[in-house]
Amino acid sequence: MNLLNLQPSTLGLSAVVWALLLAITTYGLGRAAAVNARATRVWAATLLSMAAAFVCWSAGTAGRGWIDFLLGNALAVLCSVLFLNAIWILVGRSIPWGWSVGQFGAGVSGVGWVYFLGAPHGWAVVTIALAILATAMGSIVVLLQHRRIRSSVAGWTLIGVLLLVCVFFVASRLAVLVFGGGALAVRPLADHQVQVISLWLTHLIIGGASLGFLAVLMQQRRDAALARSRLDRVTGVLTQQAFAEQALAHLAHASVYSVLRLEVDHFQRLSEAHGREAGDAVMQQVATQLLRALRDPDVACRWGADSFCVLLPHCDETEVHGVASRICQSVASQDLALPAPVGLAWTQAAPASVALSASVGVATAWVPSEVALVTRQALDALIRRADEALYLAQSMGRNQVQVVHTGAFDASWAEPLQAAGSGALRRVF
Repeated sequence: MNLLNLQPSTLGLSAVVWALLLAITTYGLGRAAAVNARATRVWAATLLSMAAAFVCWSAGTAGRGWIDFLLGNALAVLCSVLFLNAIWILVGRSIPWGWSVGQFGAGVSGVGWVYFLGAPHGWAVVTIALAILATAMGSIVVLLQHRRIRSSVAGWTLIGVLLLVCVFFVASRLAVLVFGGGALAVRPLADHQVQVISLWLTHLIIGGASLGFLAVLMQQRRDAALARSRLDRVTGVLTQQAFAEQALAHLAHASVYSVLRLEVDHFQRLSEAHGREAGDAVMQQVATQLLRALRDPDVACRWGADSFCVLLPHCDETEVHGVASRICQSVASQDLALPAPVGLAWTQAAPASVALSASVGVATAWVPSEVALVTRQALDALIRRADEALYLAQSMGRNQVQVVHTGAFDASWAEPLQAAGSGALRRVF
């Protein structure tokens, strides 16, 4: 059987079923993925509006022109508006509501002129085609600007489908006006060869765009799961393993860098007295104070049950001293209200609070001009020097910062240039 000889009404019915199946699949997979739920809902609404448009076009063959022409074409324009919004939400952006209203209004304007004012049908074809063209071009632009999607097969599938919309689908609609085709050629389900080709392209666009959208959604799910695995569950900073994987990449082209080691004072005693939930609350508050004091290029991780480690690229001894002092003072500046124990409620007295403090050790390294890259051994050695400074801060009474002397370490070596000891450290806070 020649597929091009299928009746447009049959193709319209299959488009309805196809769109509904993909809408259900999209919504189900979106819920299972538990990521970008808003984009999933908008994409499902896009497919449902397309299915509804085909239902209206099919019902219109019985002679009810307001269902066929007015409502059906309005739903088609709504589909284009939702399509563009779904793509933008997928990449983490949103379209101003004014743009969506304007796109919908411009798309249905020709439909209104034809239905209410008796204008030529070509006006509706032009405005609907321009609304679809705006969707395709706007989606292509935002997808090309997203590096992760631009580098994936799923992203290029979406871009390819949108290019198909621009080149073939919209062009075929406008070609009817240029070369003619009779009154039937401008009706979506008219028995005309142009409409049969357009309906097959619609099937391809629905399927290709949905599969590309779902592939991007699944990639985002994998990326989100990977990101969560790299973050500490309690504090939201990197895990120690993730820190080790990423740290050296942040030191490219760095001529100087520092490491900061922070440990909460008397954490074990506090956790034993008030419970694990209190210990988690302490680490969360300290992490918040820590992140507020850091710069954009700095990398923080949870180093142990009660400590953090921070890499500060392009940060010399003076700068890191200022950062460490602000962190130490910030942690000690406010008490922490302890959460109620699990299963219990505070009934009479207000929740207990504790005073917090932290000890901080800092080490700085310089990268000689003849050294191309900082080695893992050099970074580990600098972390050990920061640990020595931290231990000194704790032995001298806690709630203070200790920093390695300037010039005490050279990043081209895996070990310090001079033996570590009290002579290489000084109290600065």
